[in-house]
Amino acid sequence: MVGGRVRRLAVGVSVLALGFVGAVRIPSLASDVRPAAATPLCYAGQQCVAVDGDVAVGPATRKATGFLHGFGSATSPARIAALRPTSWRGSGGQSQQLQTSLYANTTTEIISDYWIRATYNPQRGGGMLPWEDWNRYSNFVTNFVATAKQQGWAPTFWEVQNEPDSWLGYAPGVHANIADILRVFQVGYAAVKRADPSAKVIGPSLSGFLERHNPARPELLDMTTFLDFSAREGLHWDAIAWHETEPDYMPVAERRPEAIPGHVARLRQMLAARPQLGHPLIFVNEYMYPANIDVPGWRVGYVAALEQANVDVASMSCPLSTPGDDGCFEPSLDRLLENDGSTPRPGYWVMAFYANMLGQRLATWSSDQHLSAFATRLSAGSGPVQVLLGRHVTCTTAVNPLCHDPLSQTPPPVNLTVAVRVGGGNRSAVVAIQHIPDANRSMLLPEAPKLLTVPIVGGVARVPVNNFTDGEAYALTIT
Repeated sequence: MVGGRVRRLAVGVSVLALGFVGAVRIPSLASDVRPAAATPLCYAGQQCVAVDGDVAVGPATRKATGFLHGFGSATSPARIAALRPTSWRGSGGQSQQLQTSLYANTTTEIISDYWIRATYNPQRGGGMLPWEDWNRYSNFVTNFVATAKQQGWAPTFWEVQNEPDSWLGYAPGVHANIADILRVFQVGYAAVKRADPSAKVIGPSLSGFLERHNPARPELLDMTTFLDFSAREGLHWDAIAWHETEPDYMPVAERRPEAIPGHVARLRQMLAARPQLGHPLIFVNEYMYPANIDVPGWRVGYVAALEQANVDVASMSCPLSTPGDDGCFEPSLDRLLENDGSTPRPGYWVMAFYANMLGQRLATWSSDQHLSAFATRLSAGSGPVQVLLGRHVTCTTAVNPLCHDPLSQTPPPVNLTVAVRVGGGNRSAVVAIQHIPDANRSMLLPEAPKLLTVPIVGGVARVPVNNFTDGEAYALTIT
């Protein structure tokens, strides 16, 4: 998403599954690696999340703490720094690039945004189509990239075209043929490399993970066509990117966060089948839909899925523009803050907890695909365990006016058991449980955590989280 409208892993290590019923293993949605110890975690009939503190699946690097725009002079430096962002994507020019790069090591500038602004025609209601004047388009990209490099604000990555399947910012009603769309990438890629042969370039930033051509929507570029064209034409992208923002052309099940690991796994297979493309990074450079961007449980669902998929970079999406609200271009950190740039909303405290989940990612499993968990420990087998939980079944207007589901679809609260393998002998653990409500309001401070003492039996602590409401999130620390 850019401007005011939506446009709409199977890897070396991934989040592992570790549910058990007695000595029988619950089938995994993620992996087939057994946990380190034999003590059962989840049992039949439970609403349960299992966390194996003895099984690390890779370092915790906060890969989902990326932003899209959401920055301005009013944005609080302290609020930004507390989230420890890893990436920032935008088109705010030299000043914004230099400022956001102080916080994030990975930055992306969206070339198509700059082209649209430079060629915008108010009578037409959009920018010039690149294929109307290829020379002008190519020269613009080369000069823009060369100038940024000369002035010292070149980003980590250049993005040739944002959401080529929606054409946001071009003349309304434009539906180019696929050949035109592909040539935009070819000409743009060459123009960037002409200005700076060492520049890193991203493509295609699709609105959703459309794997194959859809005859019913012939204007939509799909990933297979893009990769085949790139392999044939020698375009060596440094990262392959797409968005997980619920585009309407995707099947409903494929729009949800739990579909992300499957999308990433399929892309890895597609790249392996085309070795001439090399080993590009995998970016989900927008995640969340504006309707659920304010819902803590959905935010956890996306974060957990992106971590499970083991993407390299993930950036949040930003809210839609409305009368009196500039959406993406408010200083709100993609609606984690109010538009004053300083006052937190509930989602901020999800990302604040996530920012401090250090050490190793742990294997997790859930009995409910709409109840997600992400967990870390300083090292496998020792130290406190941190768990972030989120429930994301529906998104209702009764809580958030941007949501689209009726209240009648909201499921009842559930009583959840979080079974955590911490290891060691029988003893007690102290658990800090922080509730993050699904509420459309400011939340200046997080709720004070509730302390609970639970027994550790057979190396497993079982933590009750009762009355878990859809849309809510919880943050647990077990010591």
